[in-house]
Amino acid sequence: MEDTNYPSLCQSKRNAIADSIHATIEEFSNHLPQEKESLCFFYASLGMDLCTLVYRNVFQKQEIYYALQCGKLSVRVNPNPNISGQGLNFGANGVALEEGNFHCWVIGPCTIAQLIQPCEFIDFTSRFYKENSIKQGFKWKRKDIGNYIWIEGQDKLAKTGISFDVNEPFTQKALRDWSVNPLGSIMLKNAVSAYQKLI
Repeated sequence: MEDTNYPSLCQSKRNAIADSIHATIEEFSNHLPQEKESLCFFYASLGMDLCTLVYRNVFQKQEIYYALQCGKLSVRVNPNPNISGQGLNFGANGVALEEGNFHCWVIGPCTIAQLIQPCEFIDFTSRFYKENSIKQGFKWKRKDIGNYIWIEGQDKLAKTGISFDVNEPFTQKALRDWSVNPLGSIMLKNAVSAYQKLI
C-alpha cells in the first residue's frame, strides 16, 4: 500500500457526488432491481466512476482512480461498541457469498492497483442500513449513519462500527459485469450532469 499525502475531495464535492449518484439511481429505477439490497452494485459501480472523474478533474491527477470492492460488510446496530454479536451483515458467511449474496462499496484513492493511505471507504447505500437491519430481525438502536459513508482510515471506520472483508473473485466479476452493462455509460453521463448542477 502506498503512503503519500494525496489531497482529498472536500465535503461539498462529496455531498454532490453522493446526491448525484442517488438521483441517477432513482431516475433509472425502472431499469434496475426493485430490491434495495440489490442496488449496492449500481451505487458502488457508478460511484467508482464518478469519484474517479471528479478527483481527476479537481486535482489534475490522471493516475488516480477509485475502485469497486465486493464481499462481506458488517455494521454494528447497537450504540454500545462493547456489545458484540449484534450487527447487520451483507454476505455474512461462506454460503451467502457462494449464493451471490454480497455487498459492494468503493475504496480509494488508488494508483496502479495500490491504495493510498489513509484510504477512503465509501458506501453510498448507508441510507438503507436501518431498513435492512429491521428486515434481518435486528432493532436499529444507534443513530442513523446518514445517506452515505465516506471515511478516511481503517481506525475511524472501526470506531463507526463497520468492518469489511473483500472477496476478490466477486470483485473481479462485478467489475466485468459493470464494464459490459449497457446502462453504465448512460447512467454515468446522467450522474456527471447532475453533479455539475449541484457543485
